[in-house]
Amino acid sequence: MDEQTKSSAGLDWAKDEHALCVLEEASGRVLLERRFTHQEQAINELCRELVHTGVERLAIERPEGVLVERLLEAGIVVITIHPNQLKASRPRFRASGYRSKSDSFDAFCLAELARTDHHRFRALSPDSDETKALRTLTRAREDLVGTRVALANQLRCELEAFWGGAALLFKEIDSSISLAFLKHYPSPRDARGLGQKRLEGFLSKNRYCGGKSALELLERLRKAPCGRAGKAEIEARRRPAGKRCWRLLGLLRR
Repeated sequence: MDEQTKSSAGLDWAKDEHALCVLEEASGRVLLERRFTHQEQAINELCRELVHTGVERLAIERPEGVLVERLLEAGIVVITIHPNQLKASRPRFRASGYRSKSDSFDAFCLAELARTDHHRFRALSPDSDETKALRTLTRAREDLVGTRVALANQLRCELEAFWGGAALLFKEIDSSISLAFLKHYPSPRDARGLGQKRLEGFLSKNRYCGGKSALELLERLRKAPCGRAGKAEIEARRRPAGKRCWRLLGLLRR
């Protein structure tokens, strides 16, 4: 095959195997169709094949990951196509007379988009190591925040079923002071001996700065609706509530 032939390619990404379609830039003639497993040797072979067939640009649905990084490293211009855009393009290219395995059709559509519509899509550029590190940290933080919100909502629902006052005592249920309180008083039975002086000592020890006095907080605790859970139910509920407290405390430390 002529190494100087200009071409465009589409890569239908999958977890275990990727379908490649390469089209001649001028005519749209199919130059190559192959499948590559998601393994180191196969990815190296894929990159070599793209360079050898003169691929100028490649379209893929996935905007990131090891495969995309390797394509960029090989000097291939990579453009990303949103799955909805690919779906919308299928009727257009189905009338082209393309004949091949059905599971290669998306690779063909992507290659045609890279060949005829590349100016409509964003081309990826290699990121620096620092940018990749920042993106990783940002996503990790987003994941942790999402987990924290979910756990806080679960904890609130659990407490509202049997220990409603504890859910309303402090402004944020996942604040350090609220979680510390629930560690000491995981159920209304544990808080039966809680008085003003004892609560003042707790607030002082945990450096409470919410602006409410121990008396005001006690009043808030006593005015909250009282659950009717029995001893067995309270014991059953305080365990999952305690586990969520520990997980939230771990997230706060991170």
